[in-house]
Amino acid sequence: MDTEEEIRNLQKQINELTARRDLLKNPPPSVEVCTVAEELHRTLCRKNHTDGCSWFDRNKPEDWNRDYTKQEYVAKAEELLSSAEVMGVYTQDLLNAFIRIYKAQHKLVYQGGKSNVTNL
Repeated sequence: MDTEEEIRNLQKQINELTARRDLLKNPPPSVEVCTVAEELHRTLCRKNHTDGCSWFDRNKPEDWNRDYTKQEYVAKAEELLSSAEVMGVYTQDLLNAFIRIYKAQHKLVYQGGKSNVTNL
């Protein structure tokens, strides 16, 4: 093995170790937070996913700490989880209620619908 190749291999190892160290220092959010963030994104994001939203651009665990869009929804998910804990309700129940209210409001504002609470 020549010196240049050895340097490239060592640099590759340094890069891999640096990425692992960074992940250990700043681990991705919990599975629960990621799941809620994904559901919130699915419900709330109104951007064009071809070029306006970066949600699907990065999908490795460490990307949850790097990608702005994921960080935005992680913050929302953490707030929802915190609220569920304070209120003493199940996270899924609060998430479902939030989504139902959001969709009803969206329908009223953007489709000119009338409020019909029984059909939420």
